[in-house]
Amino acid sequence: MNPDCSVPDRDRNLLSKDQQYLLDISNAITLGHCPEDLEKSDPGPLFHSRWLLRPTEDSKYFTDGPKHVFQAIQTSRYLSDEIRQVVDPVIQRNAFFENTENVLLAVLVNKREHIRELGYKWILKARQIVPKKKTVRNFVPPKINFQVSNYIEIVNWNSCVVYPPPMLRDLSEDDIKSLINPDTTPIKEIQKFPCHTQAVERCIKLVREASNQVCGREARDGYIRATLQSRSVMSNFSKKSDFKCVVDIKKKKTR
Repeated sequence: MNPDCSVPDRDRNLLSKDQQYLLDISNAITLGHCPEDLEKSDPGPLFHSRWLLRPTEDSKYFTDGPKHVFQAIQTSRYLSDEIRQVVDPVIQRNAFFENTENVLLAVLVNKREHIRELGYKWILKARQIVPKKKTVRNFVPPKINFQVSNYIEIVNWNSCVVYPPPMLRDLSEDDIKSLINPDTTPIKEIQKFPCHTQAVERCIKLVREASNQVCGREARDGYIRATLQSRSVMSNFSKKSDFKCVVDIKKKKTR
């Protein structure tokens, strides 16, 4: 089975230069032919803000997380058995978006009405079964099934504990029941939280920096805490008015 390399139709006028280049090069790879002008074009240097902004603007929101995991599974099925023995454990180990609460969020924005109705019923059932504990729940990726044709079937709903999405805690049962009504306008989005945020990236960079500087868990923790404390007491220049012009200060002193 060959992987699906189709690219959705997008209005080029709504895309940035980086996104247009990504679209053109993806089409070239899919068709097996690269135009001469595209071959000679330079995407420009890669730096942190560009690398981070592009995936964020590609609408990879957390409601699409289960779909991305499913796509990773589907596109890796054409690999040999030897390679899949390496790939599958990595997908399983990082399948946090296949947790039941995340799958339910994706189900709620599904285009098919009967799938959305099934998701609402699962949430109502989960609210009645799951005990209201005050302790912190251990968030681990569930056991996923690699031989499925739909992202909803990746987890075994009968063998795992179904947790209601915390994002919907403000919705009452009556509100959820009203959404099951086919005449009700379906939810198109929950909230636009990107899968990858700058805050997360800063933490990853700091953890990597700490790992290169010191050894041991306690030493890394101390390094990270000391760095964050140092940053908190330093001046924060968030806008242009926070900066002082050195030239103007020198002129005033000479006068």
